[in-house]
Amino acid sequence: MPRYRAAMDIGGTFTDFVVIDDREQTTVTGKTSTTPAHPEQGVLSGLEQTVPDAGELSFVVHGTTVGLNAFLERKGTRVLLAMTTKLSDAYSIARHDRKELYTLRYRKPTRLVPRHDVYEVVERLRHDGSVDTELDIASLGPLVEAVRRDGIEAVAVCLVHSYVNPDHELRVRDELERECPGLSVTLSHEIAREWREYERASTAVMNAYVAPRVEDYLRNLESGLVELAVPAKLHVMQSNGGITTAAKARRQPIQTLLSGPVGGTIGGAALSRRLPEEREHLGRLARIIAGRHQLLQAARVRLPLEVRPVAVDRGESRELEAEPEHDLGRLAQPGGADPVAGLGPGPRRRGAD
Repeated sequence: MPRYRAAMDIGGTFTDFVVIDDREQTTVTGKTSTTPAHPEQGVLSGLEQTVPDAGELSFVVHGTTVGLNAFLERKGTRVLLAMTTKLSDAYSIARHDRKELYTLRYRKPTRLVPRHDVYEVVERLRHDGSVDTELDIASLGPLVEAVRRDGIEAVAVCLVHSYVNPDHELRVRDELERECPGLSVTLSHEIAREWREYERASTAVMNAYVAPRVEDYLRNLESGLVELAVPAKLHVMQSNGGITTAAKARRQPIQTLLSGPVGGTIGGAALSRRLPEEREHLGRLARIIAGRHQLLQAARVRLPLEVRPVAVDRGESRELEAEPEHDLGRLAQPGGADPVAGLGPGPRRRGAD
């Protein structure tokens, strides 16, 4: 009978492990250096060191910052964006959100997808999902040509009112996958089924941006667990504090953007319930420095009642992420610099390498 449960959290410098032996009722912790070039190697190495018999693992859950670090460090892939004709500027225009209203040196944050990488698709749905203009598959020609010519790995698709009727987006994906085998295609209605095109487009773009890196990482990690004869399925922490299977996380990696940091929030909330006499202390604002970024978070956590757009910053760049997640105040300055604590090193000057 399987006896061990393991949790692993990967950061920029170290990968941490907690293993529970249900038979002996003991808990063991471990730590290994993160291997940035191939993050799964550090996880698998540490698992071998902390679990006496990997074949007796009944549950494996993983928190990771691979997707978040790819965004913060601008190490994601180049993304092409497909939008409804005449509405392709919605993503580039974005929302009016100036943090310094009267600054004369204001510069609009750059988008992950520049305007010249946004392609128009001839189609249109009405607000109720009925068809105004049928999808013209031939209009995908320039996009397909660009994917083949430039070796593009990921495409995001955001068509007007697809949250009501996803038929056109689904047909676009079918055509792209048929014409470009191996292409990672993100559909906005699957990632953020919300009204308003900018919010859905921005969320879909961010998902597509980190998708290839997260997909490869989780696929390699799953293969490594199979080689270790681990019978348990790999689960991954989500930004909302729950868990999902690795297979779903590969399809929607944006769900894991705060995968690593949110585990600390859930742990703090659990401790405050277990130790009521320490609740006041645990409820205070705590700072977690997680590898290459900083977060401010509170131990008392409530799951959000609705999805709301959340800005994800990296200094000169800003994206909206319309996903359920805990309200963690990100201090994602360039390279994770913290202006309050005066920490200035960037992500490329930290880590196991």
